[in-house]
Amino acid sequence: MIALETIFYGPNSLKRKLEIDITTISDELIHFLESKKERLDVYHRHMAVVTCNGILDGFTLNLMITTSKEKIVGLSLSNPFTRTTAIYKMNEIPENIHKFVEEISEINYPKIEIGIVKLPIRTKFLSLYGGSQFLKKEIFSESIKGEEYFGFSKKVDDNIYEKFKLLRSGSFEQFKTYINDDGINVFVLDKSLDQDYIPLFSELLTVLRKKYNLKPAKYFNIQEKILTSILIDLEEIFNDEPLKKVNELVSQYESIKSFVIKNLESIINRGDNLES
Repeated sequence: MIALETIFYGPNSLKRKLEIDITTISDELIHFLESKKERLDVYHRHMAVVTCNGILDGFTLNLMITTSKEKIVGLSLSNPFTRTTAIYKMNEIPENIHKFVEEISEINYPKIEIGIVKLPIRTKFLSLYGGSQFLKKEIFSESIKGEEYFGFSKKVDDNIYEKFKLLRSGSFEQFKTYINDDGINVFVLDKSLDQDYIPLFSELLTVLRKKYNLKPAKYFNIQEKILTSILIDLEEIFNDEPLKKVNELVSQYESIKSFVIKNLESIINRGDNLES
């Protein structure tokens, strides 16, 4: 049997980490695919996917098999099953697959899901390794349709990947960031703010967000008190300062806050003096 040519896309720092031989689990995945063959519309457009959450820089590692038995390993921005519904899922993870993922990740009891999805897999891939014939064809197909999922990995170098890691679950002085396929989600905090002032300054930040033509982020389960949320287009990560607008907004907020609180305290003190 002639070995299929492989190709790698993504940051060089991930190359050795993604050069994973998944031969030992491929028979199980191929059997899973073939067992559903008669029920899958356009069979060749499907893949069996093993997702492993958070075992590589907090992103999702995916071990994939195509119907033509090409093996693909990819690191995706989001869990594919949250973006593309699995047509079929394995209810129980086979022991050999569980053991294999434990060995490559060096993590006990990693969170694993296995399912069959129809292409395209609608999440951005940060890096890919595997059968070149399949990947080149699929990336070309995406480009024709104006889509970018597997193809996104071609744009990610080491510098960009460091930005992804920084913003994935970042904590800065005035805000927190989470990055996913929706974009760069920014949540503005102000721990120094008195509880009584929160409604006022939350409204101020909403006004400033609209001024900068920024959209609100979607819901995230954050325990801290959020004054406002902002969603920045994912493509901004390719700029030198993806958070430039947010920094400008926060700087303006701090300036206005200082002025307002100073004058409010002055008015309150004046009222206290009149009462006395």
